[in-house]
Amino acid sequence: MQKAPLNSDFSKNFRFLGFWVCLLAGLWSCQTVSEISEGAPPSIEFNWQRKNFHPVLSIPERNKDSVCYAFSLPSSDFMPGSNTQLLVKFTIQTQKEEYVVQKKFLVPNAGSNTHFFNGTIYIPTDSLSVSGRVLFKEINTIRQEEFSLCYLPVPLGPVWKEGLHHQIVDANEPLSFPSKIPLKMALRSEKLPSPPFSSSAPFIPNEFSTVSSDSLAVIWKDKKNKNVTIQFEQNSQLTFLHCYQQPKYTTFPFIQFQADLVGPVRYLCSKDEFDKIQRSNEGAENQLEKFWITCGGGKDKGRELIQLYYRRVEDANIYFTHYADGWRTDRGMIYLVFGHPHQIVEQADRQIWYYGAQADPSTLQFIFNKKQHDIWGTYYLLERKEEYRNAWEYQVTAWRQGKIFD
Repeated sequence: MQKAPLNSDFSKNFRFLGFWVCLLAGLWSCQTVSEISEGAPPSIEFNWQRKNFHPVLSIPERNKDSVCYAFSLPSSDFMPGSNTQLLVKFTIQTQKEEYVVQKKFLVPNAGSNTHFFNGTIYIPTDSLSVSGRVLFKEINTIRQEEFSLCYLPVPLGPVWKEGLHHQIVDANEPLSFPSKIPLKMALRSEKLPSPPFSSSAPFIPNEFSTVSSDSLAVIWKDKKNKNVTIQFEQNSQLTFLHCYQQPKYTTFPFIQFQADLVGPVRYLCSKDEFDKIQRSNEGAENQLEKFWITCGGGKDKGRELIQLYYRRVEDANIYFTHYADGWRTDRGMIYLVFGHPHQIVEQADRQIWYYGAQADPSTLQFIFNKKQHDIWGTYYLLERKEEYRNAWEYQVTAWRQGKIFD
């Protein structure tokens, strides 16, 4: 059964939220991670300036001689202009050398928030490939971004038709693997993490099954729940692919439909309020609209809060999705409510987020301990403390009173 898209005038703000993220890229990218002590760089996961382009990559064809990479970008990723051009450059590192394949494209409808630009580029296969990068650059401007390739141009490997974004794919796609490759399939958690002042750690699912098949269509034929993560080995490294059962037009990790809007507000609501939103005779959409208008004290401020909050949801989905959607993880929860930390320190066994100067004893800090799991690999759990209660309640109240600003 397909999800119904939003339809009220006010909720059109939700429908185009993914495009708002692109249009406001310049403002948001000004928030950078500060230099941390001893010159250590911030974690790669927190390169928050990756806001110029939002590519959806796929491999519709793979053979002995070449791999076809297809990409899709919202037209709103580009500066408006009749002659906007895009350079796409793939850099492949092999055990012996590095080589580059690039191609230029003319982008119609640049700046539009109702179109997508699609293109393809063929890369020669090389069994010695060890890493890859793809650069998207708007020619004649300084706007550019580079992304790592999860899947390399080697003769063997997964093939999917569309929908891949940061290792996230529509479960209904005809995904294929090399024959006889063992696949571990694990159900993903739909539960919310407990508050930072709680004594209860979040639920980490542990059930999985190991199968061997060259096509997931066979595996999923009789399965009801297709929200799973697949773990498999490629080029001697473990790879994770997050699969969702959802209509073709959904754009996870971006927010577009009513069902995606309700869940994240649980962090700002009491249980009774959240139940009222979900079960209202007026419909969850109308109740959600009233909630944000009340928080903002009016529609204009309500729209600002919507824009900021769900942009954080999308960021969390992109950067933290693992055993659950990114906004359902510990780091996602803190990011939604408190925003981007001023400093992030990456240590061997943990990550520390500082809200304020690191040397200031009054600075709020959250410690995320690095954990290892048989199925999920490395993930992070927050050290929960009662002392977080006041800071959490203060920040939630600020959201509810419309006192949060980008």
